[in-house]
Amino acid sequence: MPKKTNRTKECERDINRTLAYSSVFKCPLTKYQLYNFLISNQVYNPKYFETNLNRLVKDKIIKENKGRYYLFRSKTVNWDKRYKISKNKIYKSKDVFKSLSKIPWIRMLAVTGSVSNYSASSNNDIDLFIITKNNRLWLTRFFVVLILKIYKKYRLDSKNDLCPNLYLTESEMTWPNEDRNIYIAHSIITMQPIINKDSTYFRFLTKNFWIFDYFKHFSLSTNENDFIKDLKLKHTKNHLFDLIETIFSAAQRIYMKSKITSEIISRHFVHFNKNDHSQKILYKYKKVLSNRKIS
Repeated sequence: MPKKTNRTKECERDINRTLAYSSVFKCPLTKYQLYNFLISNQVYNPKYFETNLNRLVKDKIIKENKGRYYLFRSKTVNWDKRYKISKNKIYKSKDVFKSLSKIPWIRMLAVTGSVSNYSASSNNDIDLFIITKNNRLWLTRFFVVLILKIYKKYRLDSKNDLCPNLYLTESEMTWPNEDRNIYIAHSIITMQPIINKDSTYFRFLTKNFWIFDYFKHFSLSTNENDFIKDLKLKHTKNHLFDLIETIFSAAQRIYMKSKITSEIISRHFVHFNKNDHSQKILYKYKKVLSNRKIS
């Protein structure tokens, strides 16, 4: 048996790392998902990747079942069932998304979390990430909540709640250095944009190229990037709406003051992270790596 090269070891390690992360959610991955969401700081030729993947299966380090891969002796959910549940949740919310798209200050609305990963159970909410025009975050939030309440889809109203738990303005699309980690990077690359005006989704990604430190295989269209560089957005001032924004911001923040626990609230950034499981997930991931002796 030929001796493994350093690159072969690195490829096998990256495959194991990726499946270790997915094992935290008990989600097996297709070959396409495994390659495109590979946790790696380098790019492997697809054929080379597949050769190493097949070797790991043969050596019983990972297992393949019906075209889906997971670490050997790890528990998995019924991915087909979870996929159908997730797709159905998005489909049932299409009328709500259509109404939300009418809010003029929304530049991007994306589904995140378990639904965007197509791994949701029937009790999971639909997490929403919203980017707004500058100086329109609180106006936007008011109308988002209003529309969701009209549809009885806001938080605890149904099993298919829509939870808008993260808002950014266009001027604050770069993720803070101190909050960058594999959990956030994975959330970004797996988000599903529903509303995307002025290529805001692509502009957001180009503002966060640090995600490639974790996911080198995740790719953007070069042509789209070239377009983004030349895109000049017009930001016209409207003093009346600026005043209304200030009033809505003050009113909502006063209302929420007694309810705030771990939420992060500012003029350009709102994160309702009361049920933030990121640190718990990162801990479990590190534990799997340690138990499996994956470097």
